[in-house]
Amino acid sequence: EPIFAFIPSIGISRIIEIPNDFSKYMTDNFFITSMYRRSIYRAKFDDEYNKLLFSEEIRVAGRVRDIVYLKNSKSFVLYLEDVAQLMILKSKK
Repeated sequence: EPIFAFIPSIGISRIIEIPNDFSKYMTDNFFITSMYRRSIYRAKFDDEYNKLLFSEEIRVAGRVRDIVYLKNSKSFVLYLEDVAQLMILKSKK
């Protein structure tokens, strides 16, 4: 059984854990990328992953096909499908 559903669907393309050293404000969080909403969502689950505690939509103005974390630079790279662009997301710390 799903613990949460986006209704209407946001067209999830990827879910990736945000490393705790990325930002002190994003401890134990995940990014959920959306093709349909042209956004990424920051989400946090309870300790047992039985409940979504919150989600925050971050608009990026492109269909997010994929997201990768680059450990050396502590940044995320997003591939935006409809405009064939790469977007880099870095933390201010």
